[in-house]
Amino acid sequence: LEPPSPVTKENIILNAGHLAYRKGQHVLLRAFGEICRRHPAWKLVFLGAFENTAYQTLLENLVAEYQIGDRVVFVDEIRDPQPYFQKASIYVQPSLLEAYGLALQEAMRFGCACVGSDTGGIPESVLDSTCRFPPGHSVRLSKILYALMSDPIQMRSAQSQAVQDDLQMNRGREQMLEKYDRLLGRLFNS
Repeated sequence: LEPPSPVTKENIILNAGHLAYRKGQHVLLRAFGEICRRHPAWKLVFLGAFENTAYQTLLENLVAEYQIGDRVVFVDEIRDPQPYFQKASIYVQPSLLEAYGLALQEAMRFGCACVGSDTGGIPESVLDSTCRFPPGHSVRLSKILYALMSDPIQMRSAQSQAVQDDLQMNRGREQMLEKYDRLLGRLFNS
């Protein structure tokens, strides 16, 4: 994805990727369900297809349990997720297991305040430990989300930090191409 053009952020918490138990969307849904009544303007958006009907049923049951059907949106896989990343204020990667988290990197590029579970490669992207939580820990996640949703200054700071962290990690298109070029050069010249 290309770097964003300025777009006004909306009261949206976003998660992107296929919907599967190991990806932890049920943890995010529980956390949102616990705090969303105190923040009625906020919505939770999931981008991606369900891995199986059992997980779809689990998430739908949680939506019904918390009575938040009007606040949670499921969007099947789409060709261009860019508008969702541009508009979302917060991105959450609640994975129970995760090697890296490409969608998390994209969210950083688009200036979303990024929150993630403390597993796999996620801590390599979410450098601020106050924006990480133990995998599966919906209570800790709800506290992080509540703090961001309640404090516009903290929210803007986390959004700005995500962009700076992404730039510092040199994961932009040009930097990635340069790294691949150097790697291929070493491989073919050795």
